[in-house]
Amino acid sequence: CDTRLLTIEWELRYAQAGDSLEEIRQNLRLCDHMYTFKRNWIRGQSANTRAQNALSRIEIKAAMAAERYRGARAAVSSL
Repeated sequence: CDTRLLTIEWELRYAQAGDSLEEIRQNLRLCDHMYTFKRNWIRGQSANTRAQNALSRIEIKAAMAAERYRGARAAVSSL
């Protein structure tokens, strides 16, 4: 392949990996904040269920970002 094309792809995959890592970090910080808020302020079954559902959605987003990072890292490694 053309070396210029490979360079562009490497830069894009590297940026994708960096963005995914930042998204993972952001979701983990949010998850930590939500757990702290839940522990300090949430009382009652329905409120705890609602908070747990919100935490589950955040954890799913972090897992998807981690999968996207693994794909980008594999692509960078193969280049």
